[in-house]
Amino acid sequence: MKHKLLFSIGILFGFIGNSQTVPNGGFENWNSSVYQFPQYFWMNSNLDAITANLPPNVLKVTDPQQGTYAVKMQTVTNGSDTLFGYIVNGDPNSGAGGIAYNQHPTALTGFYKNNVMAGDTAIMFVVFKQNGTIV
Repeated sequence: MKHKLLFSIGILFGFIGNSQTVPNGGFENWNSSVYQFPQYFWMNSNLDAITANLPPNVLKVTDPQQGTYAVKMQTVTNGSDTLFGYIVNGDPNSGAGGIAYNQHPTALTGFYKNNVMAGDTAIMFVVFKQNGTIV
């Protein structure tokens, strides 16, 4: 009889008892974002953007001049912080990486689309190396 009474009281408290609130309970609310890290580019601005609580700004798009995909780089802002998009084929600090070739360059060709706003700028750097040394 004692077990039935104890069990009934336990069930009753289970239904009418209130749990405690967790102070600062919103700390476990997570947001997730999906983006693709451009293959073969060692560095790009996506990691910088995510660290600064900005959306990824180097994206894969399906409107290329040729091939299947293109890279879209854009400047993003969250009102007070701004980050321009960039990709680097190699490590600009050490000179490692890049695309190897064994002839003298005669031209640099490629395709790009841009929409530079008034007062803004765009820039492209090209670095050449000879025997692993930046020239």
